[in-house]
Amino acid sequence: MRNSIGLCCVILVCLALQTVNSLSTRQEDGGRSAPDAEQKARDASWNESMAEFQSKAAQLDREFAETRQAAEQGDAAAQYELGRMYAAGHGVRSDMIKAVSCFEEAAAQGHAQAQEALCARYAQESGDVAKTAQWCRKAAEQGLAESQWHLAWMYIRGEGVAQDDAGAVHWFSKAVGQGYVGHLAPYVMPQSDADRVLRLFQRNAEQGQAWAQMLLGLIYGHGALGVTKDYANALHWFQKAAEQGDVGAQWNTAQVYVQRNDIAKAAYWLEKAAEQGHILAQASLGGMYAGYADVPQDDAKALHWSQKAAEQGETGSQARLGLMYLAGLGVPQDDAKAAQWFEKAAQSEPGAQIQLGVLYAQGRGVAQDDARAVLLYTQALDLCLKWERILPPAVDERGVPNNEHEGEGMRRYRKTLGQAMALARYHLGEMHLLGRGTPRDPQAGCDLLRQAAEQGSWDAAWHDEAFALYTKSCGAQHDARPDVK
Repeated sequence: MRNSIGLCCVILVCLALQTVNSLSTRQEDGGRSAPDAEQKARDASWNESMAEFQSKAAQLDREFAETRQAAEQGDAAAQYELGRMYAAGHGVRSDMIKAVSCFEEAAAQGHAQAQEALCARYAQESGDVAKTAQWCRKAAEQGLAESQWHLAWMYIRGEGVAQDDAGAVHWFSKAVGQGYVGHLAPYVMPQSDADRVLRLFQRNAEQGQAWAQMLLGLIYGHGALGVTKDYANALHWFQKAAEQGDVGAQWNTAQVYVQRNDIAKAAYWLEKAAEQGHILAQASLGGMYAGYADVPQDDAKALHWSQKAAEQGETGSQARLGLMYLAGLGVPQDDAKAAQWFEKAAQSEPGAQIQLGVLYAQGRGVAQDDARAVLLYTQALDLCLKWERILPPAVDERGVPNNEHEGEGMRRYRKTLGQAMALARYHLGEMHLLGRGTPRDPQAGCDLLRQAAEQGSWDAAWHDEAFALYTKSCGAQHDARPDVK
């Protein structure tokens, strides 16, 4: 109940701020409300958002009550989950003391994740090395990789356990063998300690231990433990481990070859990792074969690897599958299946939100719904603007474009983000002009179309279509074509 009250307070504050902003706008405009194109679309979905907030608050209250009841009856899984709720403030005020208490109750019953939670908690925030070692060991012995990693470093330092390089080697190999690598220098250590750890890894790597070869690759790649960055040495050790089948090393080897622009070798190691279920390797291959890299386009391979990654929840691959079904690339054209995949990706992919919005606006593969289309376009634009704010400025303090110093990946990301932003504005502008899914507002529509046409990083054909609609509907207000870069 406390969570619901808190959430309702937040909603009331937001409503109050909206009212103040609205009054301020009217006063500045002499009593006339100046339409804000992007805000107008958000206002249209406010009632829907309110209902969603209230529903989520009630759901959080129910989940917390049910979990607490099960925990009080001695259910270890519920005790662990209740600890997570207290730690995250999920359905209740955050309380780390109660969270630790719940974890300890579950851990005493042998719950591995609770033991690992205590291992991490004590390792990060407690000076009690005995308790840290106790819980790390219990979780490590149940096969939890993060605890194995913590325990290995405890053996290196001799904290809570006797200093023992053999013990460290044992637990490092276990953790890395599961694909887990934590911080390469988890504590401030004198260079003498760093040199000793480096010699330990070097000795085991030269003896053919894949876990040590993988760690040496990361150390040289990041310049950790006091060594100078050395990408050639990093590649040497990554490839040694990759040849033994270490999936993380195969992925890292591929990344080094991508940086060297050797796409053929990158694709070779990506396939090796993807065949072992590496989700990012599968997603990367799907994109490469879909034509996003300098390899021959292969729709069958793009479909195969995108499907593999999408089934593991990788949203970029889900969006790509939507596009393939929409265009009939490697599969029969199917709007309904396209919509299903766009729906899965829409929580975090603005391109999927836009494509799904188009399908709702046109009634293709889904029931026609203009309001839903407007909401999706608005969500896509909001997400793009949020991501744009996180990016470094386009120019530095000297006025020099930052993209001259950026890698190809970042330049491609900026371009893709710009394309999505322009498309979202174009479709929103069209809906405002026509009064579909939102009250008709020619000024708001023209503002959005102008912004879309001024965005220089999207397809020329869309520029022409945006400009045609812009001049047809807004010519009386805007008689000059905006600069299209």
